[in-house]
Parts: sequence; structure tokens; C-alpha cells
Amino acid sequence: MSNSTDNEYIFIFNSIHRVMKAERILKKAGVKFILMPVPRQLTSDCGLSIKYTGDRYAEIRDALVEHFSNKVLAYEKAGEDYTKIL
Repeated sequence: MSNSTDNEYIFIFNSIHRVMKAERILKKAGVKFILMPVPRQLTSDCGLSIKYTGDRYAEIRDALVEHFSNKVLAYEKAGEDYTKIL
């Protein structure tokens, strides 16, 4: 059961290679996440995204931006809608 304070975030990259690198970075940091198809409401060149649910967004964002600069997008899910936050 998810904590009611947990938020859902989707990280999107422009290549499968970047998704795989991000997966290694997050696993090494002990972050629990899910690889999933990019939601229909969003678009991506590679079609695969990382879904994170929890309260470590800022830490994850900083790690991914450090490695990917402006090559990563982040969205927060609220109901059925996504808001771009990075």
C-alpha cells in the first residue's frame, strides 16, 4: 500500500541508452522505480520511461540532471493529468 504523501513522477529520456543509464544510476542509489512505456498523454522518442513514486524527487532529479543535463524531462501525475516539472 502506498503512503498517501507519496507523489508519482515520470522521467522521460530521448533515447533507450539514456533510460538504461538512468536505471543503473537509480539502482546504485537504492531508488525503487518501475520501467514502463511512456504514458499516452506524453511523448517520447524512445517510448520507455521511469516511474517513481515517493518523496525523494529532488534527490532523484538532481542525480539525473547531473548525468543528463537537459536530456531528461520530468512530470508529476495528478489524477489522470501530468504536469511538466523539469
